[in-house]
Amino acid sequence: MNWQELSRQWYKSKGKTPPAQVSKWENDPRTCDWLAIIEETANPLQFIAGDSEKYEFVKWCRETKQFSWLREE
Repeated sequence: MNWQELSRQWYKSKGKTPPAQVSKWENDPRTCDWLAIIEETANPLQFIAGDSEKYEFVKWCRETKQFSWLREE
């Protein structure tokens, strides 16, 4: 258990999302809905609104280029 916490802190210190978190968002049933909300408003900061879980989701979206405006055409 301590190893997981150390790993999470290390990834956080490097500004990266832990692999376990990446797979969480890939498989989370809210992912499509949350992406649709953000795409509609084009304002991830408004979507986050102080929610740490949504912050992690938006961070994952940026790292994996889930937003339409981050994808290369």
